Amino acid sequence: MDNFGTWWDSLTGIYKMFWSTSILSSVIFVTMVILSIIGGDSDSDTDGDGNGDADADSGGGMMSYILSFKTVMAFVLGASWTGLSALYQGLPIFAITLISIFSGVLMMALMAFLLSLFVKLQHDSTLDMNNTIGSSGVAYVTIPANGGKGGQVEILVNNSYQTFEAITDESTPIATEEPIEVVQLLEDNVLLVRRMQPLQEHEQEQQIPLE
Repeated sequence: MDNFGTWWDSLTGIYKMFWSTSILSSVIFVTMVILSIIGGDSDSDTDGDGNGDADADSGGGMMSYILSFKTVMAFVLGASWTGLSALYQGLPIFAITLISIFSGVLMMALMAFLLSLFVKLQHDSTLDMNNTIGSSGVAYVTIPANGGKGGQVEILVNNSYQTFEAITDESTPIATEEPIEVVQLLEDNVLLVRRMQPLQEHEQEQQIPLE
């Protein structure tokens, strides 16, 4: 412990920053992986769109992977360790910054791809999407009004919480964590949902029906 304290005190501020970020991100990332493997991470399939069509053309699905906590941590992990290595090589700060960002983006893209692939394989093999109709849950990502794309819901299906692309025909957006109910299965396994607690009369407007 004394040797560690001596070594730590000998580091300058930028070295301490990179070492702290690298170690912390590694611990968090490894913990997430372990929880996913043992099933403790209830959303091993909630970082993706869960619609069985996990590609970049699925109405914003890939963006949800990229912005997930796992991919953000992958970015920090890749950027911090690569930056630390470059720092010890004696490279200038500008070069270290560019290398760190580039490595972080690569790690982020790889994690987003792996998440989308995992969710696609899982849903293709285990889930009958018709079982989602009538299910209740919450909005996972805010659902735009009047059929706007990009929303997601988290619902209980097959005894596990899963996340799916969703839209609503209501005239006001459904905010994150609002209770919802699945009323219809649309094309490309997108769910049509409505809030379980109707808005007050003065908040309601004419809804635009979906085809």
